[in-house]
Amino acid sequence: MNPRTELYKGFVFWTKDVCGLDFSRKLRNGLIGVHLSDTTDVYKLGDSYFKDDGKRSLVGFEFELTQVVDKDTPWKFKNGAPLKNMASDDVQITLTGSFVAEYSENTAF
Repeated sequence: MNPRTELYKGFVFWTKDVCGLDFSRKLRNGLIGVHLSDTTDVYKLGDSYFKDDGKRSLVGFEFELTQVVDKDTPWKFKNGAPLKNMASDDVQITLTGSFVAEYSENTAF
């Protein structure tokens, strides 16, 4: 499977030890939102997942590439035409909403 030439689904997860249980709960209940960006709008968010299991707790979401395009990050113009870097596929994740979340170290985001 080549994510530069084929449609695919992916998953992003944050564990409790990285972001804390408060962040996980707020992401799951929608107080913290997620947006995926690329040069064009080619990603669709899917289901979210929250596992409350002590030190193995985590939160995450599914996403799907909906179309294969030439201007898919990372890319550049070469000889006046868009040229994709075929070695990787980048997506920017933007978190929105309530960023006051307590982390395991009791620091605010």
